[in-house]
Amino acid sequence: LEIARMGKVSPEMEEAAVAEGVSAEKIRELIASGRTVIPKNKGRQFEQIMAIGEGLQTKVNANIGTSRPCSGIESDRQISIYRQDLNWDGMLSEAIDPDWARERVSLSTNGETCTMCGEALA
Repeated sequence: LEIARMGKVSPEMEEAAVAEGVSAEKIRELIASGRTVIPKNKGRQFEQIMAIGEGLQTKVNANIGTSRPCSGIESDRQISIYRQDLNWDGMLSEAIDPDWARERVSLSTNGETCTMCGEALA
């Protein structure tokens, strides 16, 4: 985000642009405006860098029936409904470890901490 807002294009923005079939400058503009993100995780290498956001190709991440030991199609449908409705309490109740998930959210009330890992956001 900081790089994009400085008007610079990163190698990740260039790679995402190629995958999307748009210019790297377009990706930079979308990121700088907060309408697009390039997911990145310090603990995981992605096979392909991609951008997710406004005006880009749709990406689907589906884990049907694998969310937790007692999960199944109905539970996953309910999670999808919670997500669509932005019902955070409902989503947290369906987490693998609801207490841990609630703790992560409580640590990030200022919007500067990742709700997934608890680390500071860049």
